[in-house]
Amino acid sequence: MKRPLCIFLAWLALGPGRGSAAPENAARDAGLGLTGDWGGRRGAWLDRGLSVEASLTSAVLANVSGGLRRGTVWEATFDGAAICDFEKFAGWPGLRARIRAVGASGSSITEGHVGDVRYISDFDLPDGLHLNEIWIERVWADGAWVIGAGKTSIDRAFPLYGAGDSVPLALYPVGALAAQAHWAPTDGWEIDLALYDGDPLSPGRKRERRGLNFRLARSEGATVAGTVTRRIDSPGGGEAKGEWKVGFYRTTRQVAHVATGAALTGSTTLLADVTQVVSRENPAAKGDTQGIDVYATVELAQPRRNAYAAAGIIGAACTGVLPGRDADILDVSVYRSRFSRAYSDAAVAAGGPAYGREDVVRVFYQMELGEVWTLQPQVDRVLRPGATGAVRPATVLSLRTTVRF
Repeated sequence: MKRPLCIFLAWLALGPGRGSAAPENAARDAGLGLTGDWGGRRGAWLDRGLSVEASLTSAVLANVSGGLRRGTVWEATFDGAAICDFEKFAGWPGLRARIRAVGASGSSITEGHVGDVRYISDFDLPDGLHLNEIWIERVWADGAWVIGAGKTSIDRAFPLYGAGDSVPLALYPVGALAAQAHWAPTDGWEIDLALYDGDPLSPGRKRERRGLNFRLARSEGATVAGTVTRRIDSPGGGEAKGEWKVGFYRTTRQVAHVATGAALTGSTTLLADVTQVVSRENPAAKGDTQGIDVYATVELAQPRRNAYAAAGIIGAACTGVLPGRDADILDVSVYRSRFSRAYSDAAVAAGGPAYGREDVVRVFYQMELGEVWTLQPQVDRVLRPGATGAVRPATVLSLRTTVRF
């Protein structure tokens, strides 16, 4: 799988129409990506409601101290999508569709070097090509109502970290059959509700792990997720001041008690997610992002049904911290994962270690290098990798780059 994927990525990098667009299209080409307008074809498709998006994210990560062992790994993720606005394409108002594929390659810094439980890299994905999305949705009343169906990842719609590990979640790049509804009853309030395939990654179902199997089974149950969002707008009509969410996700399938193994029906995880603007350089300007934001996400799982009792993140992001670098972002955050007491006691009773919490302190600086390229140096300090105290704290240095095609 890796050789065809590399050939395809090379074709994209050198691909159709690169450098061949007319000068008057230069501004639009910059927004389209590295490969430009493809000799006018891409812009013509966009005018008809058809768009193609692609990006390649690659990274080098090095564990320089502690953890399981020192070492360096490389990883890469390609994400490509085709999107159709049927209002422009066929005159069908409010109808749109997309299809997305994700290709991943590389080694895991977590499994081979650090031993953390929550994965240092957000792009530590299964190798190979995955059909992530086939989605169609209908929009009414300028976005007040949206109903969609198809195949997608649950974390595209909901801010999840997966503390409720007994719930088989379709996290990116895995997709699951799903139906979603969005309702904005009044300005500043939104309600989202979705239903997903209850087991998107059944053991041994290789075709489903690649996103090619659409089988449903009553024994797998379903996963239900929902959130209520409150948006707090700026009094002057500028950038929104904050977004506050509360919600849940639940599986209807049977799960096992973490200590006794007894069959239990269902498992529910509660979540809260907050993003709050602290300051803006120009508060009255719509779209101004220069300033400071704080954010937090917390999940609470049922402790007898899940290995984890809680997980979450708290952090702050400063955009435009350096003069002349208005789009650059400096981000500082702390992740925490805490195992449930029931799971830890069961591990000790079986002769294993006691499990507590694992913390990760992260600092990164994301640089915007033109319209199509970002570069992100990052430092992660992992305290108590594996949450047992048996593994020394680890320091991971990484350099990540993303190119839009």
